[in-house]
Amino acid sequence: YKTEEYGKVASILKVNLDDDIISISSDGTIIRFPSSSVRRCSRTSKGVKVMKLRGDSKVVSVTSVKNENFDENLNENNNKGETDEI
Repeated sequence: YKTEEYGKVASILKVNLDDDIISISSDGTIIRFPSSSVRRCSRTSKGVKVMKLRGDSKVVSVTSVKNENFDENLNENNNKGETDEI
């Protein structure tokens, strides 16, 4: 792997297509997205970029979680004026 050319690897995950991925940067940015939105890579791939970073920020954590209709629950509760604990 050519880390000088492509950059360092932040994380390698094996996920199910129905999982979500959560990525956290050193500047406090947190994103959650479905793993199915990430393109599949072959064995010789150089990976995928899933988070744009600002300045000197770095990815500090990446994990997968079960998708439990996160967006649907959030939208339903916002319509009722309620919030989810996250």
